[in-house]
Amino acid sequence: MGREKTKARAKGKEKATSSNSSVGTERSARSEEMMTQMTQLNLTPERHMAETVRLTEYSLLMQDVRHLDPEDQEATRIMKASIRKK
Repeated sequence: MGREKTKARAKGKEKATSSNSSVGTERSARSEEMMTQMTQLNLTPERHMAETVRLTEYSLLMQDVRHLDPEDQEATRIMKASIRKK
């Protein structure tokens, strides 16, 4: 499917032929929107991935793990130590 058809479907101007097509169209529209945002922010896919990893690691570092069982706490402690070494 071309770019114009994807945009038309995302705007609701063209009906999807099946629910699977509709799901695929929604994903295409979200991908297109994400690529537009990356372009506006002057991010290459590699920089975008690096930023996503950075934010995910930060989120992990900020998580409270006291509610986890001891084995999971230890695994999380090791992961956090690995992140901090970077």
